[in-house]
Amino acid sequence: MFNFSTKKKIETLLNIELNKDVKQIQYYSWQPSRDLLYCQTYIYLRASEQFLNEFIHHFDLSANSPHLPTNWQLPEGVQLNWWPKLDNTQECYANDFGYNGSMVMQRQNMEAFIIVIDSGHKSGTDGPW
Repeated sequence: MFNFSTKKKIETLLNIELNKDVKQIQYYSWQPSRDLLYCQTYIYLRASEQFLNEFIHHFDLSANSPHLPTNWQLPEGVQLNWWPKLDNTQECYANDFGYNGSMVMQRQNMEAFIIVIDSGHKSGTDGPW
């Protein structure tokens, strides 16, 4: 289960609709400094296999991306009870995202762990939100 504002935040960040096949969402956005627009957003999705396949296709995520392998560790001092210790041995995909950013995803059955790195720069806005 998830709340409406969490769903809207992720839909805005990713510019995608999260349909009824998404059963659970968690997210955390981290900025190293409030003076920077750069942020890393950690997203957990539990969804149908079909939705996760469509997600991979929509973002053109690939197992052969230069963004892989990646560091799945959370930033120093950040602890999230829903973010497990991850490595690059599972089903991983990635692609460019936004302006000089990236999206990496690790899929474990019907769960996806996603890191979106975004410089925050978008035409006419101050950041990704």
